[in-house]
Amino acid sequence: NMRDSGVKDVVIGLRPGGSAQKAEAAGFKVMSPADAAKWADVVMVLTPEGFAALLASARGDMQRSINVLLGSAVATIGLTVPAVLTVRWITGVDPEFGLEAPYIVLLALTFMVSALNLMRGRVNAMQGLMHLLILFGWLVTILDESLTPELP
Repeated sequence: NMRDSGVKDVVIGLRPGGSAQKAEAAGFKVMSPADAAKWADVVMVLTPEGFAALLASARGDMQRSINVLLGSAVATIGLTVPAVLTVRWITGVDPEFGLEAPYIVLLALTFMVSALNLMRGRVNAMQGLMHLLILFGWLVTILDESLTPELP
């Protein structure tokens, strides 16, 4: 039904076997349930804020575009970190917050550009474009890593 309505990448999470082969034969992208869940998490987290920022940018409302993106980042940090720490406290399992090189560079770039823009108080079109380009960099990095098959 989603594919018929124009969605291009419909992902189905199935274990290897009969149903997975039928879905692939029907033209669907089949992933393991764990990988499909990761893909769904990325889409659910990034899509609403990304589209809202793009729509605001298309209307020429750069301030709203930046506010949506920064608000999303603050909400993610403000909600995710306490939730992870609470789970750690309950379960006693230490979380792993390690970042690989591309993420460290993007995180530093995000903080640097955000700090420069927040110092001025207002955002112009060029600064909004920089934030959208950084967002695109994050998306490409996250999606590229989640779609790359693991080598044996």
